[in-house]
Amino acid sequence: MLEEKIEYLLRLLGTDNTTLAGYSGCSESNFSRLRSGARTPGQNSSTVRRFAEAVCLCAEDKKITDTLCSVMGCRPGNREHIRDSVISWLYREEGTPLSLSDVTPDPVTFGEKLDRVMLMAGLTNSRLSRCTNVDPSYISRMRSGQRMPRSNPSLTEKMCTVITSRIIELGKTDQLAALMGCPEHTLSEDDLPSMLASWLFDRSATAEVIAVSRLINTIGTTDTEPSAEAARREPVTVPDTGRVSDGDACYIGIPGIRAAAVRFLSTAARERSKRLLLYSDQSFDWMQGEFLEKWLTLMHDCLRAGTRIRIIHNIHRPPAEMISAISCWMPLYTSGLIESFYCTQRPGERFAVTLFSDPGRACVESLAVRGSGADAVYRYVTSPQLLALRETELGHLFAASRPLVKLERRLTEPEGCFDVIERRNVRVCIGSRSVVVNKLSAPQLSFVFEHPMMIGAFRAYAGAGKAVT
Repeated sequence: MLEEKIEYLLRLLGTDNTTLAGYSGCSESNFSRLRSGARTPGQNSSTVRRFAEAVCLCAEDKKITDTLCSVMGCRPGNREHIRDSVISWLYREEGTPLSLSDVTPDPVTFGEKLDRVMLMAGLTNSRLSRCTNVDPSYISRMRSGQRMPRSNPSLTEKMCTVITSRIIELGKTDQLAALMGCPEHTLSEDDLPSMLASWLFDRSATAEVIAVSRLINTIGTTDTEPSAEAARREPVTVPDTGRVSDGDACYIGIPGIRAAAVRFLSTAARERSKRLLLYSDQSFDWMQGEFLEKWLTLMHDCLRAGTRIRIIHNIHRPPAEMISAISCWMPLYTSGLIESFYCTQRPGERFAVTLFSDPGRACVESLAVRGSGADAVYRYVTSPQLLALRETELGHLFAASRPLVKLERRLTEPEGCFDVIERRNVRVCIGSRSVVVNKLSAPQLSFVFEHPMMIGAFRAYAGAGKAVT
């Protein structure tokens, strides 16, 4: 019963193991074992708790928290309350009627997916119609996105059984696994029809798809070196907002962190600092609107001065938000002076931390209750003793981090089998363990993403069957 409810939640959210694992920071294999029933942990296990948290975050990102609460039988409230309701629902014996009719996908997306698996299986409309005892024209209308078998679950079951049987005969289960975004080792022949049905009826992650589409557009038009870009930008002046002294200082709220960031980056660019170490797991609220342009200008100034920047991104955000942030940074990556990481350790849920370090010169630091960034205090530190301590702390963080975006100044591909999407002058190669986005026009570049959340987002984009602009 547990695996059936997990499968239902994945259909309801329109997501997969990889994406949920990215939300939670948990191993994808743990969620795969939950989904397949290979592991049945207790209600109080950390894996179940992380799964429920990931479900809540995913529902928030897709703006279907009310729908999730309706299914769970709880009132909308804080995330912790909804998470506990999800856990309770998963282990409730009487359960809830689970039906594909509860999920209403886009018929066009359904048709495009059906078309792809029929081509993979080498099935024509007439052959599938004979095996399912329906008119060929009905199959044609479903395939073209004009109709859906919502009111006929038995037809869906027949179709998926016929298609998966043919795919097994052809030895293409690995291709089907890649298409559906499932690790091949989690698939069994008995489960294939139900998993295919789930994927066909999967509501595409619209926010993720749009964010990935914009990221691909950004990569396709990234042809300017940072130095040339910076030369076209207006100079940034250091504001006095909240400054206490020329040395150590305190800055308050969102205006404060903006002032501290401007002072920090402009000083680093002016003094031609050798390297900057950046970490923040607070909300992106302060880096919006006109200030984002100011931030990018200062980053360009630092790169033009030859400063190397190492940054740990907070990957524990909604995928669309994270991908949009990467899009903003993408023109900076081409300098080769920025190294982008994500930390493998889970962030705290009570406090948000910011640490910007220009070793030996300055540091911006903040510890605030999560969600109170508008009232937080940001300290600008110049004390040599404190600077040395903060540099050591950041060293420990970077030691526990992995690359988020890797730049190759040549065209590369993922290892093993992978799907390919061509779009304008960009080729996207989606493998089981990485996604490589090739920029085909000069200068030719490859951007490599290995985090499960990013792989899941690109698979959602591929599964949508169309480019979203």
